[in-house]
Amino acid sequence: MSYEKIESEEERPSMVEPPTASPQIIQVTGTVVETPAAAKPKMLLKKFFFCMELATGVKFYGILDIISGMCAFVAALFLLTARVSEHAFDKSIAKGLETLHYNETGYDSGPEIQDLNKNLNEAMWFLPFVFILGCIMTYMGTVALRAEKDLKCAAYYSSFKFFYFIYALFTFNFMHILLSGYAFLVCRSHCLDLATNLLPTTTSTLLGNITKATIEEQSSVNNPIVVTVDK
Repeated sequence: MSYEKIESEEERPSMVEPPTASPQIIQVTGTVVETPAAAKPKMLLKKFFFCMELATGVKFYGILDIISGMCAFVAALFLLTARVSEHAFDKSIAKGLETLHYNETGYDSGPEIQDLNKNLNEAMWFLPFVFILGCIMTYMGTVALRAEKDLKCAAYYSSFKFFYFIYALFTFNFMHILLSGYAFLVCRSHCLDLATNLLPTTTSTLLGNITKATIEEQSSVNNPIVVTVDK
């Protein structure tokens, strides 16, 4: 039986790490020229009702939308309850009508109950739309509450108010059109205000003797380049 010689730790070849290249530094002498940025959009309104911030106005309209959504849910629940409990509802209405007309001889509440049931059956066709309207108004109200510092939410809510203003135009109601238009102006102005705060005031341009192509030609993975600028 033969045994092979086991290499000791000293005899084993050590792993040699490749030398890392130090970054090459290129110093650029030039002039940084600051130029005004593009013109910022002008806000349509400065204040909400001439005394409050625009963000406060957006929150106000958001709370109104949430209240409208809750009212739509209550109306849908009332219609559904009245349809399910139609017979008990008819008896209660008939008893109330008979009490109201107690001094009238030969009064019959049957025709009025039939008209009421007919109107209730027609209103049931709008139950899904009322429920969907409640969901939309409640959701957009929560979006408005987040639109104080969120530009994306502010843009969504401004678009929603624009479409609501278009809907108000077809109602031919002057007060509805006026209030909807003012609400859109407030939300749009707040959106422009947020966008304006995110835009830069000036842009800087380097005028020197080195270009981006020169840097790309001389740089590589093993020989990176660090560029410093002297104004």
